[in-house]
Order: sequence, then structure tokens, then C-alpha cells
Amino acid sequence: MSAGVCQLFGPGLDIHALPDGFVRIDLKGYIQDFNSRAEQLFGYAAREVIGRSLSLLISPEEDPALGDLHWVFPEAERIRKGEGFWARGLRKDGKVFDTEYTLGLLRNDEGVAGAVALFRDVSNLRAKARELDYLARHDSLTGLINRVEFSHRLGHALAEARSDGARHVLCYLDLDWFKEVNDSCGHAAGDELLRQLSREMQGCVRQGDVLARLGGDEFGLLLQCCDLEHAKRVVEQLIQGVGKFRFRWQRRHFRVGVSIGVVEISPNSCDVPTLLSAADTACYLAKDAGRNRMHLVLADNARSARHCGEMRWVARITEALEDDRLLLRYQPIIPAQVTGAPEHFFELLVSLKERDGTLIPPGAFIPAAERFGLMPRIDRWVVDRAFQFLGRNPGMVAGGIVCWINLSGQTLADAGFDDFVAEQLQAQGLSPRAIVFEVTESAAIANLQQTLRLIGRLKALGCRFALDDFGSGMSSFAYLKNLPVDFLKIDGGFVRDMADDPVDHAMVDAINKVGQVMNIKTVAEFVENESVLAQLRALKVDYVQGHYISWPHPLDELDAAPFERRN
Repeated sequence: MSAGVCQLFGPGLDIHALPDGFVRIDLKGYIQDFNSRAEQLFGYAAREVIGRSLSLLISPEEDPALGDLHWVFPEAERIRKGEGFWARGLRKDGKVFDTEYTLGLLRNDEGVAGAVALFRDVSNLRAKARELDYLARHDSLTGLINRVEFSHRLGHALAEARSDGARHVLCYLDLDWFKEVNDSCGHAAGDELLRQLSREMQGCVRQGDVLARLGGDEFGLLLQCCDLEHAKRVVEQLIQGVGKFRFRWQRRHFRVGVSIGVVEISPNSCDVPTLLSAADTACYLAKDAGRNRMHLVLADNARSARHCGEMRWVARITEALEDDRLLLRYQPIIPAQVTGAPEHFFELLVSLKERDGTLIPPGAFIPAAERFGLMPRIDRWVVDRAFQFLGRNPGMVAGGIVCWINLSGQTLADAGFDDFVAEQLQAQGLSPRAIVFEVTESAAIANLQQTLRLIGRLKALGCRFALDDFGSGMSSFAYLKNLPVDFLKIDGGFVRDMADDPVDHAMVDAINKVGQVMNIKTVAEFVENESVLAQLRALKVDYVQGHYISWPHPLDELDAAPFERRN
């Protein structure tokens, strides 16, 4: 070994005892020394490489600069002492591996005499780093990119739109009826459905499009360099593809749909959170319109999109309450059998009315109201306006009109709500029989003691209660015995497909029979076609509700005359 090497590593150094591959090169880049560890790393015997160029050991595709050595000696003074470089090592058998190397200059009295490179195989470390990087950017269940990476790519698309006017389209996807698979078959089935459906959806979009799982059963789709007309075709193809998909789990078959909010990305678009919020709201509008469809937000319709994304939900809901900009709609609940029923039921639904007249469906703002604790205020507003309407129309009440009013889980825990109802009934001079309060099964069970207390107090006044979404929980029948309700609304997930799914049909039949035994009237929601209605009638379900029966209409448009004539 030369004196220069001895000066660098110390006298008497045994290069073969070094843990790293040791390679000494001369001024021309030819190999002079090659230790046993280097032989193991590169697969060459020392005699095979002595006198040959260092580029023999480096993959030129990965690091051509090091391969041709042009930079090593002319830039010798700039070699960073002790700092590692990355390169792709090239073995004798042609295999490429990840290596980290350090360079040290060898000097003599005349200056730089050569260099030493120490190589270390870091393939496992680099593989682990790549794996961690992949996991940080991808969803572990479906393999799609995750929300963080999707937002990053959405930011790039927005920057392109602003810099060169490129047009892109953002889609926010929410699966319809996914919850039924999770609730009836468990999370393992739900996870498998998401895996299969992710592959199905990838096959429905263009190769360059970006599909991501944003969380739960929500997905994002970025259609890059795509005009709206083309985007509509892609989205329609996606909706049709998901609609044709059938998920099989333990002898059961499930159908799902997808509601999609579509937002155009233009140079005038706001930031990424605003775009996602606008697309999310558009998705809720698609669901409210009947599910399994798209709702489009044009870039030029920026005012609506900005309202959906830039203003905080708390401020929007609070303003709507203060400005009296909530809107009540009614949806009839009619007897399944053709009878001269003495009562006429209507469920009240609440929407939020923007200042420009845009209606925001309950699915878009109720979750936010629940998150921020605003539901008791909304529920009180609904009770107040509903009671005022009935007070203004005594002929309707005398003719048998009964309003069904939904109560949130937060209102069930509102200690003063029963007193509020009693005061409003007295103020409007209403019969409590004109009111049915609805509570969901999940909310009732989660707040069982408060639910029992509230039901007891309001039933003592004369009001009635309905248990909504019954059958969605695993312990539905056990809890039912403890809840003194008058009506049972069968979960619409079972009703909607009962004509095609024998299991759903059996569930509706079982719930209806339990209701009959307990002397509780049953209501089937989500009645969307004649065949389902016919089967409900055959099972002797008491009442039906759904888009096939009637779509919701503004409460102020309810005509009093038919009910007053019956009186």
C-alpha cells in the first residue's frame, strides 16, 4: 500500500479487515487496491479489477458522473470530507444494488496522488426508506394514494391552472349503501369491498387520472388536463361501472352506488382546502338528489363554491339560524294498505338556505352541526316553526295532520327540551297528538337513559315517538323492549333492495312481525319503486315513505283544503 494510503488510514492498516469495500484509484481513475469486502460486494476477485476503471463498479444509468470520473480529480478540493454519496453499484453478474460511498484524497509531496472510495451496501436501508415513503403516501388497505398525497397533487394541478391556464377537474366520491355491508357483515367484509371496488374504479378512469382514498368510503379523483365534457363522460362511466359491480360475501350479494361531486379547477379557483370542501358539498348534493349520480360545480359559479369552502360551518349555520334561513320541507308517510286513515303523517326535513337562494341539503350541514354542538338549536328552531305552522292552520290539525320531527342525540341530552316543547304546545294551543318525535336507533341506544327520560316526559304530555333506522344495530330487538315507542321505522337499507334480496326481505318481515307482536306500527322508508311497495303491502307493513310515494316539498306549500274538507 502506498505511503499516501498509510497517511490517510494510519500505518500498518489491514485493508482486508475493514467492514466496508475499500477501493483505491490512481489519478486516471484506475483501480489499484481492492479489499476482500469489496470482492464480496461487487462479485469480482481483486485480480479481475486491478488496473481497470472504477466505472466498472458503478451503474452508468444511475450515476454517470461517477462512472466517467471527470469530476473526481478536477474538483478534488471540493470533495466533502466524510460525507456520504449515493450510487447504484454494479456487480459482476449484472445485478445493481444500492450503495453509499465516501471519498478521500491521497496526497504526496507533489499533491493529489489518487483517491480512496469506501463502499457500503445499503440496499436494505434504501428499500426500507422506499417502503416508508410509499406507506406515507399510500392507503394501506387499497394501495391508492392517500389524502395527504392527493392534496399535494391537487396543489400541483392548481398551480398549473394558475400559471398556464390548464384545466383540470376534481371529483369527490362517496359510496352509497356501503354502511349496510359493514353493519350486516362486519368490517372485514367492508374492507374487502373497498379493496375490490378500488380496483374496479381504477379500471373505469383514464390511465393518467389520479384516484385516491381519502378515508372511510370516500375517494378523490383528479382528472388532469380534462375539459368538463370529457369529465362528465368519465364520471358517468365510473357511476355505471360501480353500479354494475356486485360484491359477494358469504353467500350474500351486495350492490353499491357512488355519489360524485364534480368541481372544475380553473385559474380563478381558490386553494386546495376550498376545492375539496366545494367538491365534498357537491357530493352531498348528489346524494340528496337521489344518490348514485353526480352534481357539478362550475368554476365560473365561484360564489357558491367559495361559500361552501371558505366560510366556517359554525358561522354559516349560526347566521342561518339568526336570519331565519332554514327551510322546512315535508314528505308524506302514507298507509301501505288502501284505507280511510284518520291521520295524515308528514315527516319534516330541514335544509339551509344560502343568501343567494341556494338550498343546502341536511346531509351537507347536519354532520357539521353535530360536530360543533349546534343540533339542539336547530331542533328547537324546527319545533318552533313547525308548531307555528300548525297553529296557523287549525283546520289541518282538526283534519288529522300529524308532523313527525327528528331529534338529534344531542337534543336527547338537553335537560330543558321537554319544558320547551310543553311551552310551545301551550303557546300555539296544539294537541300533542299532532306531534311524533323521531329518534334514530343509534342515538337512542347511545343516550339510553336520557332517551327514556325524554320519551317519558313528552309521552306524558300526549306526544308520540318513532324509532328511526331500526335494524341497523346488532342489538336492535333487545333494546326495543325497553323503549316505549309508538312507531318503528324500518331501516331503509333493508327496504330498498328487498324485492331482489331475500335476506333483506326476511329482515323487513321479521321487524314488521316484531312490531305487530308489540303493538307498534311499522313504517318502511326508502320505498323507491312499485315492486317494493307491493311486497310491503303483502307483508302488511303499516306505513310507507320514499321517493316513489312523494318527494319532499316546502312546508309552506302544503295545501290545507283536502284535510279541512275531511273534517
